Amino acid sequence: MSAIRNETFELIEKIPDDYIYWLNEMIKKFIEEQEIENEDAKIARWQADPDKYEQEISNFIKGGIKASRYEERARKNANTN
Repeated sequence: MSAIRNETFELIEKIPDDYIYWLNEMIKKFIEEQEIENEDAKIARWQADPDKYEQEISNFIKGGIKASRYEERARKNANTN
């Protein structure tokens, strides 16, 4: 098991039970939004008719920006701890 996976399990064990539900829902939503297996098909669909999928493309970009900011904050927090 990788070091990051071990660290993740250790952190999860420290989370209060009432937050575990929220975390579980957030992870499920993240996995659904990623659609990793269908990424090439999604991009091809967007390229074929970008006007039709403008909002979906915008949401995808916003999600990437949010994830990037979250990762940056997590790194800063890790460095301060």
